[in-house]
Amino acid sequence: MVPGMAHCGGGSGPNFFGGFGPAATPPDIKRDPEHDLLSALVQWVEKGVAPDHIIAAHVTNDKIDRTRLLCPYPKVARWNGAGGSDDETNFICDTSIK
Repeated sequence: MVPGMAHCGGGSGPNFFGGFGPAATPPDIKRDPEHDLLSALVQWVEKGVAPDHIIAAHVTNDKIDRTRLLCPYPKVARWNGAGGSDDETNFICDTSIK
C-alpha cells in the first residue's frame, strides 16, 4: 500500500518509485535500489539483500516536491516528530502501534 496514491498511480501522495520506462520517469528520480522497485528486486534476487524501505516521490511540473518512505509490511512510515511531512528523512519504518 502506498499512502495517498490513487489506484495504479496519481493522487496526492508520492507515487514515483521506479519500475517505469524512461519516458514516464521525471529527471530527478534516481535509479538505485533505494528509489527504484525494480532495482531493489534485482538486488534482492541476485544478491539476497531485501529492501528495508523504498523512497517514493511526488512530482509536480517535473520537479520532486515530496518524498516519503515505503516500508515493508508489517512496518509503516511514521513521522519522527521533527521537520516537515514532505521529506522522507523525517520518517522511520516502524512496527509499533501508536
